[in-house]
Amino acid sequence: MMNWETVKIDSSRQGKNTAYASIGFGRIVLNSAACELVDNFSEYKYVQILKARKDGKLCVGIKLLKDCKENSIKIGKRKIKGAIVEKSLSIDNKPLMEDLFGIQGTQNKATRYPVVLDDDDKSILVIYGE
Repeated sequence: MMNWETVKIDSSRQGKNTAYASIGFGRIVLNSAACELVDNFSEYKYVQILKARKDGKLCVGIKLLKDCKENSIKIGKRKIKGAIVEKSLSIDNKPLMEDLFGIQGTQNKATRYPVVLDDDDKSILVIYGE
């Protein structure tokens, strides 16, 4: 008979507590931890995409909006086994992803990038590119 022991999993390595964006397949998908960075996340229905450079690296901002404005995109929600994940955000726009992230934005695999809340505007989530 085997004497099994449960192996402890560091929760910070599972990705559940780490805010990240998955980029690929022509879309940006934010995980629940990234969405939880914003107070009252469920009130936001649209986003505007912003871009800047910091230390020569691309930064993509996702400005959350409650109402549709010029150059805004409606937020999509992830589905897992047919159920909508409320604390999720998906932006499907292949030409935009290619413009922002090049081949990584459209390839048939996802690359993860860290996400933080902007220091100056708490309605902007920042994705730091490479």
